Amino acid sequence: MNLVDDEIRQGGPNSRPTSGEINLCGWRIATTAAFLLFLAALTALLADRALALAMLQLPARLRSVASFVSLATHPAFVLLFLLMPILISRTSLARVARCWTPKGMVGESWTLFSNAVLALLACLALHLTTGRAAPGAVFDWNPIHFEPFSLHLMSSTLPSAHAAVTALLACSMAMRYPRLELPLLTAAVLTCLAPPTACLNWTSDIIVGWAIGSTIALLSRWRNSP
Repeated sequence: MNLVDDEIRQGGPNSRPTSGEINLCGWRIATTAAFLLFLAALTALLADRALALAMLQLPARLRSVASFVSLATHPAFVLLFLLMPILISRTSLARVARCWTPKGMVGESWTLFSNAVLALLACLALHLTTGRAAPGAVFDWNPIHFEPFSLHLMSSTLPSAHAAVTALLACSMAMRYPRLELPLLTAAVLTCLAPPTACLNWTSDIIVGWAIGSTIALLSRWRNSP
């Protein structure tokens, strides 16, 4: 039996947080996700356009940095990164990998990869059904321009797949390592600020994406909790 099958069968690493720690962190994320959906609706109606126009006033260098961060943390690159331990375990390097990778890393990567694919599929389905136009002058920076099931738009931004995958990884790791919850979630929030700063997404897109990613992370953790 190879490394990935062995770890998936065993359920990942042996050391896990207590059920009380999982529930405490989980309920906090669930409550936040519900609040974020309400906040996203208010933001779309009251603040999205003003925030997008304000981003245009930022220094060009800052917006360039935001564009680079958005590209570097694109969901496609994240999925490739999560696949690396799994692919290595399927090759002749599997025995070497046992020496330098933490126990359970392959099983954990497989779970995160599967959940990330689920988050992306959810985002793609909502992209098609909502057809929300990206920020720009084409529709006069109108944040409530929707064309459901329309394929002629350059892109559909609701929800942000970037934010969904980022939130999924951050919340999953935060529940896996409760002591690192604050730095993990802080780093994720800062990463999610990049697309709206670069005018690639509306702010409410990011909020909805975060709600989707954190909810999937919560459900996955409850299913796998002892």
